Amino acid sequence: MTYTTFKLRAAHTKILYTIYLFNEENIYPSKQLIYFLLIGADNLDVISFRKYITYGSLSHLTQKQISRFIRALIRNGYIKNNYIEEEDDFYFSLTDKAISLDLKNIRFHLVKKKENTKKLYVYKNR
Repeated sequence: MTYTTFKLRAAHTKILYTIYLFNEENIYPSKQLIYFLLIGADNLDVISFRKYITYGSLSHLTQKQISRFIRALIRNGYIKNNYIEEEDDFYFSLTDKAISLDLKNIRFHLVKKKENTKKLYVYKNR
């Protein structure tokens, strides 16, 4: 049986950095909140977190793909899964392994959308 080594990809680091930003404010996000933030949703739950640099940075991924990335991070010891009985849901925090990556100094390649510079003309029938 061969084992593959886990390699942190850009999507993994964006998820880790998002959880890091939440944990810095003593907020422990759920999988749904992380997903909505990373795809750039305009839900009422997410609007207050639009200031985060990772907002909308993984808009090309589906919820299933982001869930796989989160599961891989849990499996490899970067994220800790905390279960809260009152909420009946799981919330995430970073482990020491993730904190040792020095997430403050990670730089991301974020692609900004170009603004539409075409002039739009309106034809008026006289």
